[in-house]
Amino acid sequence: MVFFRCSIDLIFRPFATLRAVLNHPHRLAIGFGGLLTLSAVYIVVFSVCLAKNLPPLTPPVLRIPREEYFAYERFFIMPVAIASTVLMAGIIRLAAGYWNGKGQFEALFALLGFIHVIVAIAMGLPDLALAILGRPFIGPHVFLGTTWYFLLVVVIVRELERLSWPKTVAVSFMGALANAAVQFVFTR
Repeated sequence: MVFFRCSIDLIFRPFATLRAVLNHPHRLAIGFGGLLTLSAVYIVVFSVCLAKNLPPLTPPVLRIPREEYFAYERFFIMPVAIASTVLMAGIIRLAAGYWNGKGQFEALFALLGFIHVIVAIAMGLPDLALAILGRPFIGPHVFLGTTWYFLLVVVIVRELERLSWPKTVAVSFMGALANAAVQFVFTR
């Protein structure tokens, strides 16, 4: 129940919600809940794409035939979400540590994992609607979801690492680039 309440609150009260998750004794479980939510939404999206024989918009980087791509993606969405979040938290922690950041990897991972709920809502649900309609996954929702996610990353890094704003944005951008590199290889 805590996860669902926090997920709704993240939309309307992001700062207070992130602090509440950070101080919750089961923050890692809440973080994994965000990753699981994103994965569950996209497993449904990919299943609809398979049922409608929709190909990915761009050719996969991995050597997977386009017509089979979504069948595979259903199985690696969760491991990729976890791996990209671990990498992002690690890069942010290392870069912030260089500038004497005060954060902890566990807290970064928990909050970065949790905010995937925003991606599931802002991008996953519109992608599901587009898949049902047989339309490509392009539109303003992609920009909105990506921007919203990145802004929350900046807020998290600022809160946990206690760096200046320019350093916070730089460190957040480094982590986001690492995350994007993993996503580019494994998702379409």
